[in-house]
Amino acid sequence: MSLEIFLFHLELLATSQSQKNLTPDWGMISAIIGFATLLAAIIIGIIQIVITKFPKKEIKEIKCIEISSVSLVKVDKKIANELEIFFQGKKIKYLTFTVLRVYNSGDLPITPSDFVRPISLIFTPIITTTEIIKAEILNATEHLQPIIEVKNNIIELEPLLMNSGDSFDISIITNLEENNINIDGRIVGIQNIKIEEGRVEEIDSFSSRSKQKPQSPPSQDFVRILLIISLVMYLIILSI
Repeated sequence: MSLEIFLFHLELLATSQSQKNLTPDWGMISAIIGFATLLAAIIIGIIQIVITKFPKKEIKEIKCIEISSVSLVKVDKKIANELEIFFQGKKIKYLTFTVLRVYNSGDLPITPSDFVRPISLIFTPIITTTEIIKAEILNATEHLQPIIEVKNNIIELEPLLMNSGDSFDISIITNLEENNINIDGRIVGIQNIKIEEGRVEEIDSFSSRSKQKPQSPPSQDFVRILLIISLVMYLIILSI
């Protein structure tokens, strides 16, 4: 055998061995893919079990937010005897405008039977004559029909159904220098109710989020099917 032929066969053998080494080990790759799929199915199953066994704690809550409170009329004491101002035929010294928003900020509905004592807005100091000139409901959630009753210095809200995210505004005009309001009421599952200050944007943002449907966790049937497919693939790969 000539030297040229020997070198040719040696080069051919080296090339063949190099190509063999570059050939992917599909069996190993398939095993890795099968194991990863099985692991993913197990993780999803664990997450689904955790979500089912330990669901998010639902909160029952109602808030009363003071959106705005402004003085429209305020007669200086120095000219009080010289200046007369009438509103709706009634002589006034002050005119204060307040807007309160009542909304269900929790996850659970509040039903009429939940009201042990209705929500009442009490204006202080206690007065003998009616100083609440006007009170009305505005911007109520669709199908929500709140009813209020004015009794001297008290605005009382009739018990009603409020689903999560439901809200309405109470517009109030008084003949008071400023509206100091206390809130009273007793609702099953709610520790206390208080008046807070807030911005409309924050409340509207919460209402929008509460109306969105929560995403459901993976169903048990889906997890079972994924586990079965993963096990079958893994067993087939091992038998190859």
